[in-house]
Amino acid sequence: MHVKCRQRLVHGTKLERLQKDDSDKTARPSSPVSSDSDVAMLTMKTPRLARASLHKEDSSVCFFCELPGTELRQVMTFAVDDKVRRCANIINDSMLTAKLASGDMIATEARYHPSCLLQLYYKASQMQSKDTYVDCEGEPAPNIDGESLALAEVIAYLEDRRFVGVTPSVFKLSELTKLYTELLAKYSVSSSGKIHSSRLKDRLLANCPDLTCVSHGRDVLLTFKDHVGVALQHAREHADSDAVHLMHVAKMLRTVIFSSDCEFSGSLASPEVVTAPSLLSFMTMLLEGPCVDDKVCSDAALSLSQLVMFNAVKRRRKSNTDVSSSKTMMRHAADREPPLPLYVGLILHSSTRQKKVIKKFHKLGLSVSYDRVLQVLNKTANAVCKQYRAENIVCPPNLQPGLFCVAAVDNIDHNF
Repeated sequence: MHVKCRQRLVHGTKLERLQKDDSDKTARPSSPVSSDSDVAMLTMKTPRLARASLHKEDSSVCFFCELPGTELRQVMTFAVDDKVRRCANIINDSMLTAKLASGDMIATEARYHPSCLLQLYYKASQMQSKDTYVDCEGEPAPNIDGESLALAEVIAYLEDRRFVGVTPSVFKLSELTKLYTELLAKYSVSSSGKIHSSRLKDRLLANCPDLTCVSHGRDVLLTFKDHVGVALQHAREHADSDAVHLMHVAKMLRTVIFSSDCEFSGSLASPEVVTAPSLLSFMTMLLEGPCVDDKVCSDAALSLSQLVMFNAVKRRRKSNTDVSSSKTMMRHAADREPPLPLYVGLILHSSTRQKKVIKKFHKLGLSVSYDRVLQVLNKTANAVCKQYRAENIVCPPNLQPGLFCVAAVDNIDHNF
């Protein structure tokens, strides 16, 4: 044998190692075999067997029903093998599982009737549909995630409110997001951050075709399309009822105002005495809201109550100079003259002595008229002079018994 041919059959180093091992075996009798025959025996390889040859079965029968047929199909993909194994686990078929344990269906060259394979798929799907319901303990099935179950409960809540509620159902997206978050916690779904309300809205609209959303300021309102007309009608009715309530409140307050009297008697009385209690309570609630302590009244509520009493008229009058003009001429009743507008007119007159300023405040309804200020001043001066004549002494009216005075100056030069 050529040296090159011998090296092709077995490597030189391996041949030397094998020869050395053979020489060490003294127990075996040496046989007069030529070295070429030894090399041929040593280099003989055992044939490799494929999976198809190990698990060769009769391919003329169906893998499932074991009946022969002419229209048998052979399994060519691992997807069919995986699906058949899953179906065998679902239906718990021990015979089919034993067949599949021998090897994959591609290696065994398994053949099947199409009707048998479809029957297996249908049977597995029927059994799987029964297992997808939530069990009696409230835990979801493993193949349905908690987010989908939470969304399904939100949709069920919307549907129940749609068919059970008497009034049209209008939902705030913020409230539905809060409900969805609570349901996620119920199904032990961990959320990394805040729930995205816009994505939740898109999912609700995709699963409820009859649902529609409307933006109202910062809120997003959701309602069903067949409830839009009813909601508009109810909003109109509520608006009408609110207007009627306002009318009744105004009539009640006007009755209280016109039934109370507060006439100037020479001194400015306390505002709490002359102000109607109902009007004062209403102004306090209007400014500060319903409060528990009704004994405390703010100065702003007292001032506004006096101005309302001062400017209230039984009927509106137009100006006598211009009949076509829409401007009204304010006439204030002397028997409803609270201390505030009279005090404002007197303080403006003593500070500025300007008729124009007093007339502007009177036009705004904050002060009495300029003529009324002069009338009050004249009446006060006449009353003081009358007191001087009665007492036959000139004494300032602000000097009272028990009042400590530092000095008194008399510079009156009047011929009585």
